[in-house]
Amino acid sequence: MTFEWSVGEMTAIETMSTGNLVLTNGILQPLSPIQSTNTGWDSTELKIYPIPTGDWITIDFFIIQKGYITIMLYDAIGRLMQTRKFFYSGTGHSERMNLSGYASGDYLLNIQMGVLSLSTAIQKQGTIKIQKLK
Repeated sequence: MTFEWSVGEMTAIETMSTGNLVLTNGILQPLSPIQSTNTGWDSTELKIYPIPTGDWITIDFFIIQKGYITIMLYDAIGRLMQTRKFFYSGTGHSERMNLSGYASGDYLLNIQMGVLSLSTAIQKQGTIKIQKLK
């Protein structure tokens, strides 16, 4: 069950949770079709920093296998803001994304890996919530 209540629009956004209750204050946003889950990626394979971020975010890959990586950045209402695609050689890689042109708020970073080609079935996938300040 979700309740939304607004008295004006606050510019500070904060989320608090306890048990099954999640409370977020700030600007009301419509529900996003993308869920923030990180299934498929092990903490030793992927590092994303800094979170929260300002203008740049860095994604470090430490995966042993080779494959095609697709990175998609979505805003809070599910609009695709940026896409990156590249072949990963299996030897480590850092990808930097410039967020300076985007407003402050929550974004979702979806990272997928396919083994044979850009059109192959997805082998690994995860979505991570990114918070942009300033």
